[in-house]
Amino acid sequence: MDGSEGFMVGRVRNFAESLQRRFPLPIHWVDERLSSHAADLVLKERELSHKKRGRLLDQAAACEILWTFHKAGGDA
Repeated sequence: MDGSEGFMVGRVRNFAESLQRRFPLPIHWVDERLSSHAADLVLKERELSHKKRGRLLDQAAACEILWTFHKAGGDA
């Protein structure tokens, strides 16, 4: 969380570039590093069991990413 990019960033950027060459659509980047943590907090607030939170965590994290994108006006 020091602002440096993680080890997967280069691979993701290469993949995005190959997609953009194939499909000339805009690419929007969203920092998703804390999405799972934020999603887990939301699920805990709903007093869901640990097992149920585990099943829903990826879905809730995806919602957090989309919400972050939306709050930034579609250009996070």
